[in-house]
Amino acid sequence: MKPVVYTAVSSLRHPGAFLRTFFGDLFGRRTWYLATQLARRNITATYRRAFLGYVWAVLPAVALALGLSLAAKNQIVQFGQTSISYTVYVLIGFVLWQTFIDALTGPMNALSESRNILARINVPKEALILGKVGEILFGLGAKAILVAVVLAWYGMGPSWQALLVPVGVITIVALGTALGLILTPVGLLYDDVRRMVPLAAQVGLIITPVVFVPPSSGTFSSIVMANPITPLIVTTRDWLTGQPAILHSDFWVITGCTLFLLIVGFLGVRLVAPFAIERISS
Repeated sequence: MKPVVYTAVSSLRHPGAFLRTFFGDLFGRRTWYLATQLARRNITATYRRAFLGYVWAVLPAVALALGLSLAAKNQIVQFGQTSISYTVYVLIGFVLWQTFIDALTGPMNALSESRNILARINVPKEALILGKVGEILFGLGAKAILVAVVLAWYGMGPSWQALLVPVGVITIVALGTALGLILTPVGLLYDDVRRMVPLAAQVGLIITPVVFVPPSSGTFSSIVMANPITPLIVTTRDWLTGQPAILHSDFWVITGCTLFLLIVGFLGVRLVAPFAIERISS
C-alpha cells in the first residue's frame, strides 16, 4: 500500500489533485467493497448478542405507534385529525424520523469509533461513512416490512405514488448524512456536539409533523414549515399512503439543496478529518 503523509499544507493548494483523489475514493471499488464488509460486520455484531435479534430493529417503532394511538384514541392527547388511520400515520412518521436521526449521527459515530484505525491505516473515510449508511438502510428495510404489514392490515393498497417513496427515503437519508458530515469535524474534537445531537433530536421531534398534523396557521405553523425535514417526511408519507402531496414543490427544493450539502459535507470531512483525528489520537 502506498504510504500517505499528512502535512500542515492545505490540500486546497492543489485543488485538482484534491478533487481527483476525493472522487476516486468516493466512487472507487475498494471504498464500496470495504463499506459493504463494514456494514455486514456491524449489523451482525449489533444483533448477535440480543435474544430478540432483529426484532429490535422494529420494536421501538411499534411501541411508540401503539402508545400514541392508545393515547389519541382515549383522547388523552390531541394530535389533530388525520385522513388515514392515526396508527399508520404515526408509525410511518416515526420510521422516517428515526431514519433521519440515524443518518444524522452516522458519520460522526463512524469516524469516532474508528479513530484509532484511521490514525494508523489509510482507510478511505468515505467507506466508513457509507458502511454506516448501509446499516441504516438495513434497519429501514426491516421497518419497511413492518409498515407493509400494517398497511395491509388496514386495507391500504399501494398507488402509483408509492413508486416515488424510494426517492423520499433516499433524500431523508442523504439530508441526515449531509448534516452529520458538516458536524463531524467539530464533533470529533468536542464531545459537546455528540451530546447535543440527542437533545436537538428531541426538540426537532416537537417541530416536525411526525406524530401530529401540520397546523395550517399561526406562529407554530411557520416554525414547522421552516423545518427542512418537514416536506420530506410529509411528502414521503403522502406518497406511501396515496394521499395528495401537499408539500410536493418544497420537497424538490429541499432535495436539490441536499445534494449540494452532501458534496460539501464529504469534501469538508476529507479536508478537515485528518487533522481532527491526529489531534484526538495524540
